[in-house]
Amino acid sequence: MTRTRKWLLRIGIAFGVLAAIVAIAASWLLYTTAGLNFALNRGVAITHGQFSYASASGTLGGETTLVGLQYKNSDGTTLRVKNATLDLQPWALLAN
Repeated sequence: MTRTRKWLLRIGIAFGVLAAIVAIAASWLLYTTAGLNFALNRGVAITHGQFSYASASGTLGGETTLVGLQYKNSDGTTLRVKNATLDLQPWALLAN
């Protein structure tokens, strides 16, 4: 095997491993409750506490139930939702 082929093989393996890591991370985020909580906590952090929730169950890739959802604007406007159920279908975006 020539030196060029060895490098191409190594690069191909590296891209394959990277693709596998991305697929595993996306699956964890979309299809676990821990992934849902991670995404929601990132939303709370990004909005500097303006967005909050009491509890969440389900997954991002399926049915999600949020309890005690609240958004407080800087001018004092507050939006409160006692219970919200969302049925997100991320793969539907690729159907068209």
